Parts: sequence; C-alpha cells; structure tokens
Amino acid sequence: MSVQLTKQLAAQLGEVAPVPFAQIRRIIELAGAETAQALADDAVTSAAGDGMLTPDGKPRTVGGIVFHLARQRLPPEVVAEIWMTWARRTQLQRARAGLPPRRPKLPRRLPPAQRCRRSAGRTRPRVVAQQDCVITMMTQMDKTFPPRVPSPLATPTGVLDRISARLV
Repeated sequence: MSVQLTKQLAAQLGEVAPVPFAQIRRIIELAGAETAQALADDAVTSAAGDGMLTPDGKPRTVGGIVFHLARQRLPPEVVAEIWMTWARRTQLQRARAGLPPRRPKLPRRLPPAQRCRRSAGRTRPRVVAQQDCVITMMTQMDKTFPPRVPSPLATPTGVLDRISARLV
C-alpha cells in the first residue's frame, strides 16, 4: 500500500529521482497517508495559483512545495527523521536491532618509513617525526654532491635513517 501510494504521489508531484522518492515514502510512513495526500493537494493548489518561491527568488517545483509545507506543518522530530542523513539512519537502525554501533572509519595512515619512501625523489630530505625518533630519507637525484662527500653509486639509491629523538 505504501509503495503504491508513494509512486502515485511521486507521479502527481513530478518527482522521479531516488532521494525525493524516498523522502515522500518517509512522509507517508511517519506522518500518515492522509497527511501526505493533504500536503500534495495543497502543493498542487499552490503551484496552480501564485506558486511559492525559494529564499533566493526562484520558483519552487510542486515537490519542493510539498517538502516545504511538510517542514512547516509536521512536528520537528518527524521532520528530523524524514530528512535524516544516511549515516544517522543506519546508526538508529542498528541501535533498534540491538547491534553495536559501527566504528568510524579512520583515515589510513602509512607507517613513517613508508611515508618517507613515498617522498623519494624530492630535492630535500623528507623527515617524519615520531615520539621516540625521527626518520629521514634522502635520495640521490644527481651527481652534484658537496666537496669531501664520496661520489655516489652509478644507480640511484635511497638512504633511510632512524635518529633518536634525544639527539635531535
């Protein structure tokens, strides 16, 4: 029943995108079919008359009028659940099902030595500081080394040093 009514209201409002379709479905589920139909009828009547403008002066679509009226007329907790983010909705569904919350995905951080190796080929040595040491990597770029430094090997090489933080 709800899916059929959702399709009917979406067609009446001219909404074909998945997000507005899901919002119409949630309005029907949370506010009731009669309320959703009344909002749609009021929106069609308003659009046939003067219409309604957005804050920046553009005319609202019929679906936009329905969503605006829903935000005005429905209780705040219902409005919050209709326009809830996907992550928050998933979190609530897991809590209602008795499942533990998902751990947030943290950005993947490479170990210090790999971060140094990634920077190989730069003109300056890369330094990565840790609590107990400093890791630096220097790569041979060309054959111009300061005087009294031994001449480098023919093939490019990289040197990875780990220096105690107490010496720095």
